Amino acid sequence: MADNILKLRVFIGLVDIGSYYSGLKQGFDELGVEAVFVPLMRNKFTREVTGNPSHWLLSLVDDVRRIGADGFRSQVMSIGYSWLVMPLTKLLLLMWTVVRFDVFIFGFASSFFNFWELPLLKVLGKKIIFVFNGSDSRPPYISGNFLQKGDKCSAAECVEVARRKKKAMRTIERYADFCINHPPQAHFHERKFVNHCFIGHPCKLLVASLTDGDRSGESDIVRILHAPSNPKPKGTEKVRALVAGLQGAGHAIQYVELTNRPNHEVLQELLRCDFVIDELYSDIPLAGLGTEAAFFGKPAVVGGYAQEELSRHATLTGLPMALYVRPEEVESVVRRLLEDKPYRLAAGLVAQRFVTEQWTPSKVAARFLRLLTGNVPPEWWYDPKSIRYLYGWGGSEQQIREYLAEVIKVGGPSALHLSDKPELEASFLRFARSRENTGKDDASLEVHAGNPTSVQLGVG
Repeated sequence: MADNILKLRVFIGLVDIGSYYSGLKQGFDELGVEAVFVPLMRNKFTREVTGNPSHWLLSLVDDVRRIGADGFRSQVMSIGYSWLVMPLTKLLLLMWTVVRFDVFIFGFASSFFNFWELPLLKVLGKKIIFVFNGSDSRPPYISGNFLQKGDKCSAAECVEVARRKKKAMRTIERYADFCINHPPQAHFHERKFVNHCFIGHPCKLLVASLTDGDRSGESDIVRILHAPSNPKPKGTEKVRALVAGLQGAGHAIQYVELTNRPNHEVLQELLRCDFVIDELYSDIPLAGLGTEAAFFGKPAVVGGYAQEELSRHATLTGLPMALYVRPEEVESVVRRLLEDKPYRLAAGLVAQRFVTEQWTPSKVAARFLRLLTGNVPPEWWYDPKSIRYLYGWGGSEQQIREYLAEVIKVGGPSALHLSDKPELEASFLRFARSRENTGKDDASLEVHAGNPTSVQLGVG
């Protein structure tokens, strides 16, 4: 790699999702590239940030972040923090980074001041990369974060959120040198973006502090982990029903469920489990939890509808997808992992080999640097006009269809913000009008009553 590229100074901010950006910082460190990662909010679901240089401003940011995480005793203090302390901290941080860094990598559609600083960064010749991780770009009308809230998120509210997201995307695309996204989540893009599957999720875990525990006498008991940060979109109730049914059929299962728990606790349980049931309605086969499970050689079963879409844009990446199946097929895959130990171990090794060879922090960081050289392989680019995926994330096909119909009824076709993609817009309209019962996945996962015999660890 050219020496001038390695001399670039990289700023990463301002959030961490699934330990993606702390892992990316680790990758730049391993390559010898000066990089700093500054999340402005504390996130218990991700790993601690290490390797930042010693600087009084970064210490101040840590203090401000900790104060915000600890909460406030009065409304006055809360208002002062939101309207004075945090904006002033952001301003100081922006002034420091503009002087010091050449490349700005923003995660999860974050920015210092609602994207107002982007023209300044562009004028100053800074390289800007935006990385999207799911709900930051996914249309809200196909997102479980909205449809699973019921009355708490009306169709009218969804219409307004979609408008704001589309506006933000246009602003980002105007100033960013590169956008990186996963095609089934990228409906609002108008410019070509870099396919996330070719870049990867940086993963290298520090396991010295972890212990696999004493499982003597449990050789015939299979330990299954389910660790949702948000149970409803992840399909947790159906996962419990699925496991309970398999236990009732005679399978020896120890079911461990971690809800809303810190990352180090999840890592501890990943080390002890035999395999993971990640979620039922995902649009990506290997997200944060699945990546961490793969690092330990533990297979992760993932349900979702994006197999056809992925077959068109991810086949050249080597992404393991054997355990990414439609929701109604999850139970049969889980049963095979229970009954066929050699298959279970082999599936775990395939995933482990992929993440430890292709998704190491240094290799992912090197791909970011390759973008900056301008030597981008043609297959890395994805034209959003090619998107055909309708089923979203976090809900069954029928749930997505019904919620989408409500949104269109309230806001009309323009509420989709897909006029630049007329074929995709027409597909969504037909999808919403269709009233056939396509909810077989729900039926197949609700036949088992009761709760699984489980170890409940930290329902938060």
